[in-house]
Amino acid sequence: MPVKKSIQSVIRSAHLTLASGLFPDRASIIMHELLPRQHSAFADSVALVRECGYQTHLPQTYLEKSPVGSKAATDDRRLLVTFDDNFAHWHSALPLLDDIGLKAIFFVTTGPTLTNASAYDVSAFYGRIDHREDPVPLTRSQLLDIRAAGHEIGCHTEWHRSLAGLIREEWNAEIRQSKERLEDLFGEEISDFSFPFGVRRHFNQSLTDYCTGVGFKRIYCGQPGRLFDGTSDLMNIPRTRWNLDAPPEQNVSDLKVDGRLFETVTGRSPVG
Repeated sequence: MPVKKSIQSVIRSAHLTLASGLFPDRASIIMHELLPRQHSAFADSVALVRECGYQTHLPQTYLEKSPVGSKAATDDRRLLVTFDDNFAHWHSALPLLDDIGLKAIFFVTTGPTLTNASAYDVSAFYGRIDHREDPVPLTRSQLLDIRAAGHEIGCHTEWHRSLAGLIREEWNAEIRQSKERLEDLFGEEISDFSFPFGVRRHFNQSLTDYCTGVGFKRIYCGQPGRLFDGTSDLMNIPRTRWNLDAPPEQNVSDLKVDGRLFETVTGRSPVG
């Protein structure tokens, strides 16, 4: 096992021990691919997390406080399912999501679909996100189909560059322009943003302020974190990565991991 994976395994085990078997009231997962060969594993993981009392929500209700009088820890567990990047196989997964009764938010990198991108630019994008299997972007029509099926759309920049290393003028091109392209396509405000690579060494407070200024209401990272009813930072919503090559039980137990302190110390996530 590579050194990075070994360290993550040790840290993950320590987090699970400290969590004492408790699930948070609010859990959010981050996915990238959802290939046909992964459909069964995804459905199994969703079924298992629902057995733990979670109901799926979209961003508008995910972080709202539980109704007065409810016992949030047991009666109102909420799960938010998110996807990042830009893959045509998201579209082919729509029947699966419909079959299992799940609505998600798709954070779209707009460059491959909503610009006159060259084959070189698209290839460079998939190289940047280290994706080699079926690297085909969505079409405009497929993106519209995803929204029409009741799923939400969020912004994930134009070309998935590390934002912390860019100057402000490049933020305009990567973030504001991407947001505007999506709003022009759908004719509605885009309020949700997830930043590339998901950990804070690729983002900072100045970028948070910038995103707030251009109209985003919620910002998502790729770091696992335990949220409870009424406790949230809308500008740093944590998400737990699911690995569909792992057993569904592992994906569900990873929801107990809070990696925010580990990220502060190391700049990385304990769940990979």
